[in-house]
Amino acid sequence: MPATDLKPRLRRISGRLFAEVLLALIVVASIAQYLQRGEVSWITDSFRFIETSYERFSGNPAAGVADAVEPRKKEAKRGAGPGYDLKGRVYSVKDGDSVMLMDSDWVSHEIRLGGIDAPERDQPHGQRSKYALAKLILGRTVDVDVTGTDKYHRTIGSIVVAGSRVDVEMVRSGNAWWYRYFNPDNRELAKAEKEARQNKRGLWQDEAPIPPWDWRRGKR
Repeated sequence: MPATDLKPRLRRISGRLFAEVLLALIVVASIAQYLQRGEVSWITDSFRFIETSYERFSGNPAAGVADAVEPRKKEAKRGAGPGYDLKGRVYSVKDGDSVMLMDSDWVSHEIRLGGIDAPERDQPHGQRSKYALAKLILGRTVDVDVTGTDKYHRTIGSIVVAGSRVDVEMVRSGNAWWYRYFNPDNRELAKAEKEARQNKRGLWQDEAPIPPWDWRRGKR
């Protein structure tokens, strides 16, 4: 075979091989994240990061890419607010009471809101609950009042954004239950749930909404 014909063929083979390896890496990364988190979000997280960087860069055309990313790093490194244990940016919402947060050292934490229990993802109102939480804090820098860890190694705590407690807002809007079993004396959450019930907000529009703890036990 002439050398002039061999070169284009080798380029086609190399290109096909590269595409196959890239596809395999994407599949492996997606499976690994799904096994770890129960969802595949790295693609949307990457696009969100690119979008944020572009917005910063477009707002200051004289800045380079490094300058566009740097304000995000500086914001995360300011440290937690007074009285709080952790500060970071929420980059993923798993459901109505669990989120992924990146701290100032670029360490990822799974945060479980300890004062509430949201509908499961396969439960009625589950997706609406997840959307409501995402609308409150996705992409925002928040403070966390850490109270402990659970058996799944998640950080348990209360998230505060712009001076408001996210767990209280989720209960008040009818997107989560007050978790009485773990917080029997929490008057703020009790008041928020009473308000949501009386005004038939969110999940309280149903005649007999099933608490997540009963749903998990199969009482449907």
